[in-house]
Amino acid sequence: MDRVKRALRQVFDRPLWQAALIAALCFALLVWVLSHPVPPIVGHIAYLLSVCGLVLLVTAVVRSVPAIKDWLNQSPLIHSSLGYLIIGDASFRAWLGLCLSIAWNLIYALAKLIVGAAIHSSWLILMGVYYLMLALLRLVIVRLVGNRPSGETEPGESIPEWRRYRLCGALLLLMNQVLVVIVVQLVTQRGQFNYPGALIYLMAAYTVWAVVNATVKLARYHRREDPLMSAAKAISLTAALVSTLSLETAMISRFGSGNMLSQYLFTGAVGTAVCLVELIMAIYMIRHGGKVIARARTE
Repeated sequence: MDRVKRALRQVFDRPLWQAALIAALCFALLVWVLSHPVPPIVGHIAYLLSVCGLVLLVTAVVRSVPAIKDWLNQSPLIHSSLGYLIIGDASFRAWLGLCLSIAWNLIYALAKLIVGAAIHSSWLILMGVYYLMLALLRLVIVRLVGNRPSGETEPGESIPEWRRYRLCGALLLLMNQVLVVIVVQLVTQRGQFNYPGALIYLMAAYTVWAVVNATVKLARYHRREDPLMSAAKAISLTAALVSTLSLETAMISRFGSGNMLSQYLFTGAVGTAVCLVELIMAIYMIRHGGKVIARARTE
């Protein structure tokens, strides 16, 4: 195991410029393969290399965040009141991030609902409803985060925060039922969704970044026993996984071979995996929140 960890560290522990160069070369190879007739094995290799390059780039960006923060701390922007709040106040930064996420969820949900109604796509309408529920879920915790004292966010010790955490788990469990219906509709009705032009590559990069970033931050705040931020990052991970499902649908629509059986199996497998991850997170949040509340009442 130690050898595997050292090997992975040697592969992924790269400066940002090296990771960006490798990712650019991998993406250039993928674009060339997509625009020229090549043997299938060459296409599979190009897809694999592009994914590896994207993961390498996202990992390097995440590892470079502390250095970027240090650079920002030396910037004149940090000396302004707004800059200080964004960079130096973790509570305000968390509150602002939640507000922006709510706005983005509402815009995305409205777009899904309008397009779904226009083309009579039930699964797109359900996706819009799902993102509306994501916005509601973030609203559950945004008020308590905004009321926290300035400075670094401390792990929550009050029962109200853990109650919000448990409530988020219960709402996430309800949303999982909607997600199951979305996956069933997607598979049985062969729902398709596509991103125009090169936007699909940008969405692929965003999706990988969102999954990696949400997973890392969820683990970080969970270790700190911070219920509000753990719930927020669990919601972010859920949104990233749903984005993965949408991206997979768009990639099948763009690059699929036309084999309906393989598309059916692949979409069903990815959708089932996303539903299971969301279900496990919801059950864990309900049980863990309940245990902490019960322990706090007996102390």
